[in-house]
Amino acid sequence: MGKADNIIRLLLVEESVEDAEHVISVIRNSGMAVRPSRATDGEEVSSLLAEQGVDLVLVSPKLQSSKLKVVVEAIDKSGKDIVPLQLLDSLSADNLADALRQGARDVIPRALPDILQMIVKREFENLQARRGLRRLEASLRESERRCHSLLDSSRDPIAYVHDGMHVYANRAYLEIFGFEDFEEIEGTPMLEFIGPKHADEMKTVLRQISKGEKPPERMSVQARTPEGTTFDAALELSEASIDGESCTQIVFRQQTVDAKVAEQLDTLKRQDLVTGLANRQHFLTEMEKAVSSAISGKIDQALLYVELDGYR
Repeated sequence: MGKADNIIRLLLVEESVEDAEHVISVIRNSGMAVRPSRATDGEEVSSLLAEQGVDLVLVSPKLQSSKLKVVVEAIDKSGKDIVPLQLLDSLSADNLADALRQGARDVIPRALPDILQMIVKREFENLQARRGLRRLEASLRESERRCHSLLDSSRDPIAYVHDGMHVYANRAYLEIFGFEDFEEIEGTPMLEFIGPKHADEMKTVLRQISKGEKPPERMSVQARTPEGTTFDAALELSEASIDGESCTQIVFRQQTVDAKVAEQLDTLKRQDLVTGLANRQHFLTEMEKAVSSAISGKIDQALLYVELDGYR
């Protein structure tokens, strides 16, 4: 976060310059950097919100409660995430309820500088967190867009399945089953493309996934096209999400080599040829899965690093 991001752009709705300066001084005394501006009525508030960036708005206790409502309406009209706070000379249940009812995020007794500092700090930190979240959401949307682009252009047939139904399939997947457009299979059961020989097995796997169980990484099936033609296929299954919805990604490859040979080749890819132990790539893959499970709250994880002492 840049230095400028830590400066609170504070708008005080206050008729008295001296009172405004006192509030600014109290906030700065806590070590917070403030870039202040001042308005005296709703028109000036609207103008300043349009012309410059504002983080927090502090409304004077000397202004009528209707002024707070005007300020809140100006903030809402601006469409910006700005925090309105009401200063009060004295705190009572009635004026507290009135200020909150008018739209204040919080109420601050003017006579308690420590409370003023803590609330301003808290609301500014919350504002920064919301802005950070929006930036992350924008980055996520861009990543998902790029991911969709890569999936669409991939030569590997890939489908996303939710509750056993197709929710996405790329061009390569459509081609191996003889379809022109995804709309032709959208919402159709995955089982329609599995031959009778493995239908029960696939049904069991899909049922387990719908219950929240982890899908098997790989499985071999006999696939079936709408015309009834069958072919052997190797499936790679993994947990995924599309448009914020949990689903299963299935990479669907026509099997051109014997299943046992394919399994041996896959093992070799994950194994160090000298030691016979799992290689770095396999470790990173498993660690990513563990981190993902821990983040989602499914299970606690720990990484133990063991090193031989004095080993040459």
